[in-house]
Amino acid sequence: MKIQSEYKIHTIGIALLILINITNNIPSSRMSFFSVILIYFILAMIITIQWLGIVRILKFAWKKFPEPHQVTNRLLYSGFQALCWAGLWMIPADYLITDFIHHLTWKISFLGSVRYFTNASIFCVTVLGISEAIYYYAKLRQNDLEKEEYKRIKLMSQYDSLKQQVNPHFLFNSLNTLSSLVRTDPVKAEKFIEEMSQVYRYILQNNNDQLTTLTKEIEFTESYLNLLKTRFGAGFIVKLNVLHSDKFYIPAFTLQLLVENAVKHNVVSLEQPLILEIFTQANDRLIVKNNLQKKAMPIPSAKIGLSNIITKYKYLNAPEVIIEESETDFIVDLPLLKSKS
Repeated sequence: MKIQSEYKIHTIGIALLILINITNNIPSSRMSFFSVILIYFILAMIITIQWLGIVRILKFAWKKFPEPHQVTNRLLYSGFQALCWAGLWMIPADYLITDFIHHLTWKISFLGSVRYFTNASIFCVTVLGISEAIYYYAKLRQNDLEKEEYKRIKLMSQYDSLKQQVNPHFLFNSLNTLSSLVRTDPVKAEKFIEEMSQVYRYILQNNNDQLTTLTKEIEFTESYLNLLKTRFGAGFIVKLNVLHSDKFYIPAFTLQLLVENAVKHNVVSLEQPLILEIFTQANDRLIVKNNLQKKAMPIPSAKIGLSNIITKYKYLNAPEVIIEESETDFIVDLPLLKSKS
């Protein structure tokens, strides 16, 4: 639909320009019918090339300076190139119309060239002004929609976090594990209670935060991982190699969502241990990787966790979150942010 609409706009724009030029420039009566058709055909080709060239320049400027606040950069960049392009094609077009059609001769003069370039400038300013106004309004509208979508996702995330605090299944598993430990290993049970309290404390303290430091997120994740390791034993293997740092930030609960996603959708057992790796790379990226061993009966999922993470990074204008799935592994590649703003 977008391609069809763009095609219609180009067709209408080119057709109007050709019609305006034809109606405003009646050929000399001394010209033959064939000459008139040839001149108008050449004129139509020049106008088409001119139009499509300016459209291409505009698209490149929008790609290079996409944000609404970059309007000055867009206009300067596209304006200069569009003037050069339009002037290149407008001058021969105007000479073709005013001299060849009306006088059957070519006349080149400085004043004539100035007049032709002025026409080119007017054409450029008109096209650029209309196109920039449409683009600026559309981009503002898009940004508003993205902000509203982010607010919706954030509210959903907060709701999910609150549900996690009283999730019967989570509490049942945790309390069941704790009950067994109290009877068999009181010291380990005390450690389990401490880790569980740290998990809930982090959730309560950071539920409204957009970003948290990498150090805090790792400390919270370690507590959450310890609960899972206590529950699954040797069936859950964790390889954590992350340098704690307060200079890097990450959306709160990102790692917990990814760990939960791995445990939820894969087999975790002594016979088939789930191996989870979390490590940083030199290019300021954080990798979360697990071996892929999907459950025979897949658990229904709305994929809210992954979409929530991706949406947060997009809203923050951060580098892209990369998700890769092979026959043996599931990998999520996260950018680490250097600023909390």
